[in-house]
Amino acid sequence: MGIEGVPSRPGAAAKREVLIDRRGSFTLCVDISLGSGTATDPLIALSGVKPDAGNDLNGTWTTVYDKPFTRPRGGDVLVVGGSLQTPPPGGPELHPFQVYGLSGPAVTGVDVVLTNGLRVTASLRDGIWGAWWPSDKGDPTGCRLQVRTAAGLATVDPYANRIVFD
Repeated sequence: MGIEGVPSRPGAAAKREVLIDRRGSFTLCVDISLGSGTATDPLIALSGVKPDAGNDLNGTWTTVYDKPFTRPRGGDVLVVGGSLQTPPPGGPELHPFQVYGLSGPAVTGVDVVLTNGLRVTASLRDGIWGAWWPSDKGDPTGCRLQVRTAAGLATVDPYANRIVFD
């Protein structure tokens, strides 16, 4: 069954790689369906952090992008979704920040480095990466990505390397 004009793709879904990472009592899941960048075949990305139980720290993100985009090559990365800025006031006091995206085949690791010095190592699998951290550990505003490849370490501006929604 499709949703709002986007047909279901059960065959493609069965072949898609999903990033799942368990740290402590929390599980992060990132699922990206690349699509072809059209209104009927968009990039669709879902990300969520879920505790086992008894903790209110929980959050999800969804990205739908129906314009052509270039998948990262070599040691490049592309931020597909998550938060790169402080959320507006009035939300829950403690919540997870998330940043996730795609990487080229040469990428062996991605770290999110916050302005307070906190380094969050992203999970990386088959060209999909994702990182999360509790909001009381630091704000994502002004963060940088450090991308590892066999050739070394590169610092990347996530604001300049992201899908931009018009």
